[in-house]
Amino acid sequence: MAQKRDKRASREFQAEPTPVAPITLAEHIPEAEVALVLLMGGHSGRSFTIKDEALIGRSPQADILLTDPEVSRCHARVWRTLSRQYIVEDLGSRNGTFVGKTPVKKRILSIGDKIQLGSHTILALTNQWPAEHRLTEQRKLEGMGRMAAGVAHEFNTMFAVIRTSVDHAVSRSSGDPISPSELRDCLGDMDIALGRAESFTRKLMGFAQRVKLEPALVNMREVIGDVVRIVRGIGHEIHVEARVDQRLTVMGDRPQLQLVLQNLVNNAIDAMPGGGRLTISGTVLAEGTEELPGPAVVVSVTDTGSGMDAKTTARIFEPFFTADPAGKGPGLGMAFSHGIIKGHGGTIEVFSKEGRGTTVRALLPLMQLSHEQATADTRRAVPKIEIEQEPEGGE
Repeated sequence: MAQKRDKRASREFQAEPTPVAPITLAEHIPEAEVALVLLMGGHSGRSFTIKDEALIGRSPQADILLTDPEVSRCHARVWRTLSRQYIVEDLGSRNGTFVGKTPVKKRILSIGDKIQLGSHTILALTNQWPAEHRLTEQRKLEGMGRMAAGVAHEFNTMFAVIRTSVDHAVSRSSGDPISPSELRDCLGDMDIALGRAESFTRKLMGFAQRVKLEPALVNMREVIGDVVRIVRGIGHEIHVEARVDQRLTVMGDRPQLQLVLQNLVNNAIDAMPGGGRLTISGTVLAEGTEELPGPAVVVSVTDTGSGMDAKTTARIFEPFFTADPAGKGPGLGMAFSHGIIKGHGGTIEVFSKEGRGTTVRALLPLMQLSHEQATADTRRAVPKIEIEQEPEGGE
């Protein structure tokens, strides 16, 4: 009887199993968000989540607000269909919308597609997982903490110089009068500290891309010539070579671009305390790169100094990171240069090897000139400087 009951119970169990809801891993993982990430133009790296629809342009009503003058006020829109497809549509912009260098009016997008607006702005369609987004935000907060500490340290150093000079002058006022030479020393120290504070503030503003650019046609050949002339006039034990094409015209703010180049040259000189060779070149890259499609002006600074290891090179653009000895500088130069070049719609990259030197390359969009502009540009020589000429278009 017991065996019959066991068999009957077994049959009933098999015939009427208890319903169990299937458990899948997907139920425990939040759905990825689709976003457009700004790869080039303005504040590169910004991410815009796409819910149902996003208007892209320079209009204040745009969901993705851009500042590139080549972008129309209502340039394009990206929206999600009921079947969860993402579509980009050009809204009659004056400079066009491109996907993979192909002009489009309306097109279905795939993850990884790059949308180019005009010639200086590129957005990429990406998946963003919530956990990844939280990790990114955490790293941003950590970076802000390091930046705040660096800013506080730098300004405290400047304030200490001013405070010491003021205290000295005040202490002397109650006794013997301060001599003119002492007063000049105090005022000189304060002037140096204030000048350093002004320079530091400009770099901070440039890094944050809060400096108002005044774009105009800039001949980078002339900019290179000015910097080379300054370097040769200082009298370092460094041999300076300049290899420059003729037509290196970009749209940008000349003082900012010259400041970037001067910063790169200063870094190269610091890397060669015992002397060496400094090469500054300006060439045209006809095909451009994946990040900067189309013709580009390439400005390179190469030194024969000590070079950097891979770990240092990977952090070179981090704010307040420096490989220089303590007190040499705040470590904002390369971050500043990166921000300015990005703000001009360009890219900057570093190649270095320990014991072999370093090369920094900045790429900027080449401006196509009219025949009259090109003729005037060719006639305008770089004054009072010898430049080794390379064939036009070479690198």
